Amino acid sequence: MEKKCFVVMGFNERVDPVTGRVLDLNKTYRGIIKPAAEAAGFECFRADEIQHAGLIDVPMYRSLLEADLVIADLSTLNPNAFFELGVRYALKSRKTIVIAEKGFVNPFDTNHISMHFYQHDGLVLDFEVVDEFKAELTELIKAVDAAEQDDSPVFEFLGELQIPGPPLDTNLPDNEEQAAEPFTTAYSVLIDQARELRAEGKFSEMATLLEAIRVAQGDDVDAFIVHQLALAYYKSEKPCKRQSLEKARKVLEPLCPEHALDAETIGLWGAVHKRLAELPDIEEAARKQAMNSAIDALSRGFFLLHDYYNGINAAFLLDVRASLLDSDDPEAIADRVFARRIRTIVKSITNDLLSEPIAGSSPSDRIEKAYWIEATKVEALFGLGHKEAALQLFDEIKAREGIEAWMIDSTTTQLEKLSELI
Repeated sequence: MEKKCFVVMGFNERVDPVTGRVLDLNKTYRGIIKPAAEAAGFECFRADEIQHAGLIDVPMYRSLLEADLVIADLSTLNPNAFFELGVRYALKSRKTIVIAEKGFVNPFDTNHISMHFYQHDGLVLDFEVVDEFKAELTELIKAVDAAEQDDSPVFEFLGELQIPGPPLDTNLPDNEEQAAEPFTTAYSVLIDQARELRAEGKFSEMATLLEAIRVAQGDDVDAFIVHQLALAYYKSEKPCKRQSLEKARKVLEPLCPEHALDAETIGLWGAVHKRLAELPDIEEAARKQAMNSAIDALSRGFFLLHDYYNGINAAFLLDVRASLLDSDDPEAIADRVFARRIRTIVKSITNDLLSEPIAGSSPSDRIEKAYWIEATKVEALFGLGHKEAALQLFDEIKAREGIEAWMIDSTTTQLEKLSELI
């Protein structure tokens, strides 16, 4: 029977709380860890790939106990990864490998543990770096598997401990399996289904599916699920625009968006409040509050993270706020100048991004990221007065294969609003 390797780490894009960098941990898993483990003869899996009924806790703990090897990536100081590593060390005396990206700041309690570092450039991984560390990790896995040497500090410092035996019953009782059983499919499969619904413009159905995943994940909901659920509510407009936006806002609140350093969280928070401010039937006090919240969030995301999406939306809202004042009002003049300055910087950012290959975990992911970069450049050009060049570029990107209809509709609507505004 093939040996099993359980990987402990964060999922999707995570913010390093020390440096503020956004790291795509899925690229580490798919590009380095999983192929390295498979090359060493192990079946490799993460918690999001476990098919289970009800809560993930039981199969997670069982994997920590029974896996022939555990690899823990502590990058971004993910508390769940630290917790699960501690559980593994308490359950098994050997065959645990700890890795992290080179910018990792090691806490005191783990700074004596043997750790192996790799280079991570944020949302991309250099091919040479990937190949080099993948080969290094493959050999390390083989060596750890063959050595039969203790690596758990728990068993090292408390030598009288006995290694736990296998569980008495490897099958859960039926009634325990059926408690809180929303589905038995791996999260990764359900997320793919949610993406398909998004591509078809079925945002209400997408929200229903993601809500089920959120409930099943309990108190430890993955930020990616929260982001996609907020987007689904934001786009669904059901039962009405205002209620759908309020749902999206509520979904995002646990991520502390008013203080977050994650571009996706800030961008969605700003976009939701931008839409709220645009509602025709909203009270003026609520409109002003929503607009100021959106500008604050999007400006923060732009200047702290140099994020083009946050920047282009901040520029638009600055022009909106200026339009509500007399044209010669100093505040209106300041907002318009500020908006133009941001669009100029955004155009430069998008040019730099488009001069390099677009990073992504799959062809569809790369197509989507490239679209939003170019669509942002379109809006920046349009807002700076280069309308002909903007519309020509928009016609080019609309015709590309793999662009979803809702993406084109979103950009079209935004250009129409911008045209009326300026």
